[in-house]
Amino acid sequence: MTDWSWGALIMDLDNDGWKDIFVANGIYKDLLDRDYLNFYSDPSVMRSLIKTEKKAILKVIDMIPSVKVPNYAFHNNKDLTFTNLSVDLGSQYTFLFQWSCLR
Repeated sequence: MTDWSWGALIMDLDNDGWKDIFVANGIYKDLLDRDYLNFYSDPSVMRSLIKTEKKAILKVIDMIPSVKVPNYAFHNNKDLTFTNLSVDLGSQYTFLFQWSCLR
């Protein structure tokens, strides 16, 4: 199962003539993070930050958490099923993908 997926490529990743699937995951700035929203929606916190920080708005934006999760690659088994090859292909490394592109 993938996490918060932003983009999927359906293409022949291994040149065997069958369409495989690559799923890009991750959130660069999670604007719906409850801890972040609860903390920064407090007016006293914001007033204090504006008084003490020269670039308060940039600080608020920088504090938005990012979520790195693995991407996934699925090999077409040629029988309407797919095998998750994510670890074999190095997708155990986490990145912040919010899109996929084929060139």
